Parts: sequence; C-alpha cells; structure tokens
Amino acid sequence: MYRLLIVDDEPYIVNGMHVTFQECTHLELDIYLALSAEEAIAWLNKTRIDIILSDIRMPGMTGIELQEIVARQWPDCKMIFLSGYNEFEYVQSAIRNQGADYLLKTEGEEAIIQAVERVIRRIEEEREMKSAVHDVRKQLRSALPVLQKDYLIELLKGEISADAALKKRLSELQIGLSAELPVMAAVGRIDDWNQIVSSFDKDLILYAVQNIAQEFISSGSRFTGVMIDKVKFVWIFQPLARDEQPQHDQLRIWVRFVQGTLETIQRTCRELLQVTFSLACSGSATTWERLSIKYEELSRLLGSGLGNNQEMLLFEQDSGDKPKMTEPDNDLGIRSVLNRLDLIETYLDNGSEAEFDFVYRQIEEKTTISYPVFLEFYFGVVSAVISHLNRWSSLYQSADIPDIERLVRIDGFVSRGDAIASLREFCKSLFAIRQKNQRDKTKEIVLRINQYIEEHIDGDLSLTRLSGLVYLSPEYLSRLYKQISGIGISEQITGVRMAKARLLLKDTNLKIHEIARIVGYESAPTFTRFFKKTNFVTPQEYRDRFVTI
Repeated sequence: MYRLLIVDDEPYIVNGMHVTFQECTHLELDIYLALSAEEAIAWLNKTRIDIILSDIRMPGMTGIELQEIVARQWPDCKMIFLSGYNEFEYVQSAIRNQGADYLLKTEGEEAIIQAVERVIRRIEEEREMKSAVHDVRKQLRSALPVLQKDYLIELLKGEISADAALKKRLSELQIGLSAELPVMAAVGRIDDWNQIVSSFDKDLILYAVQNIAQEFISSGSRFTGVMIDKVKFVWIFQPLARDEQPQHDQLRIWVRFVQGTLETIQRTCRELLQVTFSLACSGSATTWERLSIKYEELSRLLGSGLGNNQEMLLFEQDSGDKPKMTEPDNDLGIRSVLNRLDLIETYLDNGSEAEFDFVYRQIEEKTTISYPVFLEFYFGVVSAVISHLNRWSSLYQSADIPDIERLVRIDGFVSRGDAIASLREFCKSLFAIRQKNQRDKTKEIVLRINQYIEEHIDGDLSLTRLSGLVYLSPEYLSRLYKQISGIGISEQITGVRMAKARLLLKDTNLKIHEIARIVGYESAPTFTRFFKKTNFVTPQEYRDRFVTI
C-alpha cells in the first residue's frame, strides 16, 4: 500500500482527485488531503508519505518550495506537479529538484493516474535496488560470525540434523569445513580467569586462545572454533584432504597430530595469555551425524575431572581396559531433544504448536530411554508449562484447563506412555486456548474499527487514524482487516457512507449537500459522483423513487 498526499489550494480539485484515486482500487492507495503546502508538511511530520501530487502555484509556499523541503527532509518521497500554466520555468525547476513528473491540469484524469502509476513503479524499482544482492551480502558478512556460531551450536546440540543441506549451509556461512569428510572435536573450558572480570576482556582472551589454536593446527588440519559461553568452547577439526575420504592409516596419523598439538596450544596460551584451560578430545574421527553425540560424550568426560581439575588434557577412550564415560547410544541420541527443552516455553508463549509437536514426538517414539532421562524430559516440560501459566495467568484465568497438580504427581499414572500422553493433552488445551484468544482479539479489532467508522463517518477515517486506535501499523491493519472481513477498509467506509446516505435520502428532507457533509464528503458534486458510481443513480434520482404522488 502506498500513501498519496494531494495538495492544492482549490478544495474542488482536492476532492475531485480524492474521488478519482479512491476509484483506482488496483493502486491500493491510502489518500491524504492538504489545502496548502503548510498542511502538507504537517502530514509529512505525522506519517510516511510516498507520493505527493501537488499544485505549483499556491498562496504562501509554492509547490516548488515545498519540493525543496521534501527533498531535504524526506528524500524517498516522490512528487508529481500539477499546474494550470504551461510555463517552462516551472518545468525546469521541477526537473532540477528531481520532481517525478510535471502535468497540466487540463491533460485529464487518465494522464494523472498514469503518472501516479509510473511513480509507483519507480518506487518499487528503487526498493528492489536497495535490497539488491550486493547490500545483502555486505550485511551478511557483518553478521557472519554470529550466524556461524548459532549454526554450529545447533549442530553440536543436535537441534538440527547433519542432513543433505549440510554442504550448502557450510558453504553459505563460509565455514571452512567439508560435509564429506569426518570430523574430530575437542571440548574446552577456561579453568581460571586470573582476576579477569570484564566481559569484554574475557571475549578477547577466548578469541586469542582460538587464534593460537588455529595457528598451530592449520599446518596439518582444518579448524573452526565456537564459543558456547564465557567459559566453554568447542574446536572442530578435519583432515586437509580435498573431500576424498582419507585411508584408515592417514586418519590415525592425523588424529595423533591433533592430539599432540593440543598440549602445545595449552602451554603457549598459559605463557602468552596467562590463562589456563582444560580439554577433552576425541579419540578418533567421527561422522557429522554423530557429532552431537560426540559433543555430549566429551562434555561428560571433561566434567568428570581428574586431579585438581586444572589444565587437564583428556582423550576419549574407545576401547581397552578403561571404562567408557558414556551412556547407551539411545540416551545419548535423545540428548539432542533434551537440549531443546529450553525452547518448549518459547513454543508455548508463541503458540508454535507444530514446533512443540516435533520435539515432543521424538520423545514419544523413544520407548527404551532410561527412567532418569524420561524424568528429565517430563519434568522439564512440566516446569516450562508452570512457568508459562504463571506469566500468562490473565489469559488462562477464566479458561477451563485441566488440573496441573495431576501432572506433577508422576506416580499417579499407570505408565510412562500414560504420563507423556496426558502431558501432551494438557499442552494441547493450552494451544487451543491461545488460538481462540487470538481469534477473539482479531475479531474485536475489526469490530472496533467498524464501530468507529459508523460513529465518525463524517470525520477522519484515514488508515493512519484507524491504525492508531488499535495500536497497529497502517499497512498491517489494512492486511489484517481484509484477511478477516474479506473486504478492504476503504470498501467498508464506502459501504457505510452509502448506506447512511440512502437512509437519509429516503427518510429526511435534508438537501443533497447537507447529506454529503454528514456522510463525510466535502462537496455535493463529489458525493453525487461517488453515489452514482456505487448505486447507478444520482442521489436525487434515488430520492425520487420514494416520493408519493
């Protein structure tokens, strides 16, 4: 939707142009009127205007002077000049100040409409230019570190799968790893910040540690690092091979290179940065699909600790007489789902039932998970539900929801499946209540707009005014209203005006120009023209139908 401001010191011209463009529904215009350049500036200070259709010769400030102000303060606003005088000086000024077009009033409505259509196309082209690929790539480069971090953390936590899109995403985010090659991981943590308390300084130290690691590792391995938080970080390694699978012996040599280099990295960081950190490193290469499981294993290995928990360098043991510090694969596989428990509350808050179901069904389908893991998931969801209910208490105050206390008493269910199903049904009822509340609020907005139109049919019914009543943006209100009611707001306003006009013509002796003002038209000719277009007869012809002979 585009906002058009019509400026002329002659009311009949302003009103005539208003009617003309109201009839141009294909342009989707929100129309504003001004009888002077000063009124136009007042509108510009209130709301965004896309196009100004302005007279040039006006008392006080001229159209050319108005354009000079618009060019300085609202450079994206386009102007079309209308004049009753074919004077070359005005044409020159309009072109020099980048006026969109210059028309004589005598050229007719069709030429004016076409000029507005041209300007709209020009605005669309400029908007496309502003969002061109070059600008997008430039913005992407500045956001790349954050996007890389978010994607890698989602991979490590199993929140997204290492599927066929992995190669594309690694390339798009310029992460220097291959989707075809195996990976190796190391999970680290800072042991002692040595009096470093500033968050900024900690970020610098973590960045420096990662740079030192890359410096030492890059001679024999691909490398990328991601900071999980202010203490924990993860390093991911890959062979230098060009996407062809390395042989077993080559992988074994590469793994030993990585493990051997980590001790050098620890020592260098201690000496240069005065910071110590511990690492838990893979004992072998693994696939991208198992990276999230490997991350969990290494996190547990690091957390188990040895000695004084300072400057540890632990290597995962896949075989031999030392016990594995892992749980069965089934529980490790479900860890990716458990890592998403913090999103459950967000899904409830946003009414995102499909996303909630996706996580929930992954647990429902796992029938052999250990009881502690089941309890972690179950009470994690229950905790999110209780937090959601507390923060949205006003929404559920009068709603008929099941008893939350039953969910807390896990021993009251006959089986795990019964508990999971009951919790799902409870959450389903919350989603249903939110959806009903959203529908009711939307209908309430439409009803409020309709009521305001009925009660202020002779007042300001601009989209800016109506959107202010319901605290929405004008464009969003326009889309929402049409989505719910099936017609546009301008059509609704016209319908109400015509209905009231027909009633007044039938049941009163008011004059045509009086009825025109009552239903919101500035002049009788404008009202008559619009009435005839809508009802196929003039107001007088309509009134004559009810005259008793």
